[in-house]
Amino acid sequence: MSRSISTTPPPIFDAEDPAAIARIATIVRGGGVVVIPTDTVYGIAAALDHPAALARIFNSKNRPNDRTLPVLLGSFSALDIVSSETTPGIQRLMETFWPGPLTLVIPAKPGLPRQITGPGNTVGVRVPADRAARAVIDLAGGALAVTSANRSGQPEALDAGAALTAIGSGVDAILDAGPAVGGVASTVVRVVGDTLEFIRIGALDPDEIEAIWRT
Repeated sequence: MSRSISTTPPPIFDAEDPAAIARIATIVRGGGVVVIPTDTVYGIAAALDHPAALARIFNSKNRPNDRTLPVLLGSFSALDIVSSETTPGIQRLMETFWPGPLTLVIPAKPGLPRQITGPGNTVGVRVPADRAARAVIDLAGGALAVTSANRSGQPEALDAGAALTAIGSGVDAILDAGPAVGGVASTVVRVVGDTLEFIRIGALDPDEIEAIWRT
């Protein structure tokens, strides 16, 4: 059952408190929707196996239904949750830029939720360089759907207060780690055979990524 939008502000937890990390992960595992810090901007997160929670992300952001949600992993070893196909080139990019602000669009495992799978059965995935984010994701199962915690088309939230103002009524809790260190969304790259297609230019320079790809 989907949850109605609340008029009560969600609780805000301190990311420096281990109990808060565990509480946020418990909310997500139970089908809740939360805001977490990342190394780029604040993100709205939900578990992959809770369709109603994934739908709440779209509703909270006014996000078009044809735009899929990226996935954040707690570690490299969690990649097999969403994809079982990598190449030497993909591996080089992961080893060079993860944890970090590079989202790779790669072949997805069959059977993943439609909200996270794009054209050609692909999934956008990365490991964030943020301790609190990875801790929540690990405790919540290793992979979460996470996208920026703002209304679609509006500026990204760079701190917990901005996320609260933008989408607070649509989430169950917020994890506050202070201002986002990166402040710029990740660079998004689709791997197409032997070439890279840059979907979004973000925190990483495309030339730097291309150089590693061609190594």
